[in-house]
Amino acid sequence: MSLLTSQNETKENSRALSLAAIVSRLRMSQWDYEIISGCYERLIRILPKATEMERQNFYQAIRNVEERRFKFDARENPDFYFGALMSVMGRYEEAIAYYCRAKTIHNTAATEHNLGLSYLLSGRLEEALGSFDNALTLDQHMTSAKLFSEKINAWLSAEKNSLTADEAIGSRLSYLENQSFIRQGLAHPDLKLEPLLPRHAQAMRSYATPEIMSLTRLPAFTTLNEVEDWIKAKAAEPRNYTFAIMLRDFGFIGIVSVTAMDDKAGRIYFWLGDPFMGKGYASAAVCRLLNFAYDTLRLEELFTCVLAHNERSARVLQKVGFRRVELPNAELHYYRSGVGRLEGPEATERLMRYFEKAESKILIRQITL
Repeated sequence: MSLLTSQNETKENSRALSLAAIVSRLRMSQWDYEIISGCYERLIRILPKATEMERQNFYQAIRNVEERRFKFDARENPDFYFGALMSVMGRYEEAIAYYCRAKTIHNTAATEHNLGLSYLLSGRLEEALGSFDNALTLDQHMTSAKLFSEKINAWLSAEKNSLTADEAIGSRLSYLENQSFIRQGLAHPDLKLEPLLPRHAQAMRSYATPEIMSLTRLPAFTTLNEVEDWIKAKAAEPRNYTFAIMLRDFGFIGIVSVTAMDDKAGRIYFWLGDPFMGKGYASAAVCRLLNFAYDTLRLEELFTCVLAHNERSARVLQKVGFRRVELPNAELHYYRSGVGRLEGPEATERLMRYFEKAESKILIRQITL
């Protein structure tokens, strides 16, 4: 039986399918979302009446198609599972409705966590923050809820806490090289950073050309859905802070991003749409990112790498105080910046460990949503 035939037959016969039959078709389709979608109304009717063994088999099947970040702890509350079902299909507004109803039946930290994640992936940051905080109230040991709460608080505060040129003199930025240039970048009147959310996808697709994505070593997007999935994947990384660079009276022109590798170091990257290059926007945006990374996240060291022929990005990094570090890789040039001492073999060894840790994230960028 072909996959297409299986999908069509599932949609046509879903009213009569048992839960075991749905699980069987999921297995034959190699866990295709469309099988779940075709059986959606049927699942709503039969899941509450299923035996414990039938439920366990179905839950195991769902785990094969779901994102790992969605937790399962329904406590005999089918609306929780329906919320998770909608979440894995990217139907976040429907997931939100189910999780909200699940809360009225039996609220758990997992329900609040998943509700917060659905809000987050819908771009509703304030509501997401409230749900993650509720999850922590119900379970103070839920690490992922704590990380997401910290992320959203920091994300939302980035522009609010952006320093003026004068304020930068007394901040941690004063420990950086080229601090006078950084102060000038912070004073740029026409730029601001805001959290990168699905609403930016259309504009991002317009400027994320294959040439620019190749220079940044990011995926070459071919559809709007791929861009939206990538944005959601970044939003769902608790330690990643990706910002849209917004130009006054215009809108989206590019991206700056920092991922905290631990409590002390972070990896950054940035890119601008081709029409906006060479105007000082990249330098100004990176200056704001440095402000965020050093004074909000309280990181001590930042690093990045660029392709050897990407001279334009290299110049931006050098202007804002990054130093090149000689590491054995002919294809890439490595740079770092920090508020502490950067010299000596120990610092270089530490940097190599960070790059090794980050390399899987830099080179392997699978869209998993």
